[in-house]
Amino acid sequence: MPRTEPRRRIALVTPWYGRDLAGGAERLAWDLSHALSRTGALVEVLTTTCRSFHDDWGASYHRAGVSVVDGLVVRRFKVDSRDRAAFARANGKLLSLPREALRRDGQPVDDASARTFAAENITSRALLAFLRENGTNYDAVLFVPYLYGPTLAGVPLVADRAYVVPCLHDEAYAYLDAVRDVFASARGILFNSEGEGEVAGTIYGPAIHARGSVIGHAVDPVAPPRTPLKIGSFVPHRARYVLYLGRQDRTKNTDFLLEAFARFRETRVGSALQLVLAGPRPSTYRDRDGVVALGYVSSEVKAALLTYARALVQPSTNESFSRAIYESWFARRPVAVHGDCRATARAVDEAEGGWTGVTIDDFVRIFTTIDESADEAIDALGRHGFAAALENGTWDVVASRTLAAIDRASGRTPALAIDQFVPLGEPAITRYSVALGDALRQTGIDVVSSIVESPIVRANARAIVHGARGVAPVVPDALVVHVPDADVPERVPPLFASNIAVLNGLAERGLSARLLPEIVDPGTWSGVRLDRNPFDDGRLTVFSIAPLGCDEAQRMIEIFVALIRIVGDARLIVERSDCTAEAIEALERDSRDLDLGHALVLLEDDRASRFAARRAATLACALGAPLPDVGRAVDALWFDLPVVAFDDPVVRETIEPCGVVLETRVPREVAVALKVVATSPSVRRAAITEGRRIRARYAPSTVTSTLLDALNVRSAPAPIFRSMRP
Repeated sequence: MPRTEPRRRIALVTPWYGRDLAGGAERLAWDLSHALSRTGALVEVLTTTCRSFHDDWGASYHRAGVSVVDGLVVRRFKVDSRDRAAFARANGKLLSLPREALRRDGQPVDDASARTFAAENITSRALLAFLRENGTNYDAVLFVPYLYGPTLAGVPLVADRAYVVPCLHDEAYAYLDAVRDVFASARGILFNSEGEGEVAGTIYGPAIHARGSVIGHAVDPVAPPRTPLKIGSFVPHRARYVLYLGRQDRTKNTDFLLEAFARFRETRVGSALQLVLAGPRPSTYRDRDGVVALGYVSSEVKAALLTYARALVQPSTNESFSRAIYESWFARRPVAVHGDCRATARAVDEAEGGWTGVTIDDFVRIFTTIDESADEAIDALGRHGFAAALENGTWDVVASRTLAAIDRASGRTPALAIDQFVPLGEPAITRYSVALGDALRQTGIDVVSSIVESPIVRANARAIVHGARGVAPVVPDALVVHVPDADVPERVPPLFASNIAVLNGLAERGLSARLLPEIVDPGTWSGVRLDRNPFDDGRLTVFSIAPLGCDEAQRMIEIFVALIRIVGDARLIVERSDCTAEAIEALERDSRDLDLGHALVLLEDDRASRFAARRAATLACALGAPLPDVGRAVDALWFDLPVVAFDDPVVRETIEPCGVVLETRVPREVAVALKVVATSPSVRRAAITEGRRIRARYAPSTVTSTLLDALNVRSAPAPIFRSMRP
């Protein structure tokens, strides 16, 4: 009889659980737990006796104990009493912080307030004791969402099998040390959207991408009404309006929305366009010109509002995923979102399903476009959104992605052995093969490397040959070519090129190959933690990533001095390990002679300093000798650094598509380019967005998936950044 794998045992930990709970994280916990159960997994929900987010977090509503709810085992544990006043004081401090007080390295409030926030949060000692005693009985323990007591205290107890579904926003809570510890210690992070993954990378550093997977977030389509509805005096099918769905308060940025719409009405007095608000609203709400506030509406009314709207508006800057956007797209209506919310802005930009704005003036222009555009143009954007909503998938697809991410992180993959054959005397190829082997081992594959002259392949192992020149004595299952004129056998196995130059060279020979680039793993920065970043002081900071000889060092100083004359204050950071002895001598001499002082930093070779420099840099530059490999360039992209560079083969592959490549060597002209990239929001946004797409080519999960797919082996789930246009 064929052997069947045992069913996975999965626990889902969440503060509140129930079918009728309205919060986004609560609905996700309900839908995801049931979807995982439908896959055949044995799912148990571990939650508290507290009724909901809106009730007293220290009061029990449900009875403690085990029950079966819609086929799932639900274990409820008595919620602990807490000091509500102390928590309110600590929470108030966090909510009152201005945006500029949130530093990527360092806690935003004093330690006492941070401890109080965690200690007086909703929690249950009984739940934590159960996890401590029984956590190893589960294959995986999912925590939803990130900022409450069961997650903050529970993840460390089962870190080796903990997967956080954070529902992360760029907010003060995310910068607390206790939250950083959760993201650093969990085995995996499961994101609702690619934009949410980008937020996590910005706050916690690039290592988070090595353990992050996008599982998505499904939305059930809202069926249109069978007959037109009337809501009080408002008749949707006869009105011309834009729609806002959701809670109306400061945290959702509805004040911004109302101000923008008021400005629009002032500039277009004769417009019939209205703004319809549907959702809970404050008791102090005042009627405004052209605004229809309906308050809470039923699902039937919501469907009617979506069906007849010109567009949906989602102004929030704090979303990990917006259900309303996908509901609107399922209704084939376009959406307008705030550009400072990465999750929603990225979704809209990639789908081409609406508009993105940042300022009040931007939204005034968006409202004008919605008002003036022909119905056909509005409908076309809505169709784009509908296609994106279909691609997003169902809850069953989300569950499948979740299990694939867990399998990848835990090494639960089909038994497979791979033998790599590497030529002697080729250090670049050796480095490439070592990185590839390490990444494959992370997926649970048994990898052994040998010299290419060795004729021995293990029984049942797949052979991967790294080719330069000469024919290998083994028959490869895959051939990775590292030079354009490499020998290729007549019967070509799956053929890969290690870089774009080789790929183009093979194409000129009439050979079809796939790109399998050198892995640049953001996970190499795992474990680096800064209590304070000495370079994070707001100064324009240029980080050099190119090798520097004496001549290049002197030119770099000339460029930097020109930059200081343009912007007034700046810092240049150069790693000593990138410099020859003569270059270091030249940099130190010029720094003394020009009285640069602390404006020039020669960085020592320790991980904490190197990490701090990258985190605080405004941009990177490759303005020295040619880059020897893709590592330094892609590493800069993992830190979301725009790059200004002189041309060379590595730059053409990695930087040219997303950065600024200069022909000029005139110091002032180069300095002007640095200044533009450092200070122009639109240039920076475009460079960072495209850089995220480029760096995804070099992620371990991307490269291993490409190889394993060619070998007809089930591959790991897609990395966080899936957009891989050729």
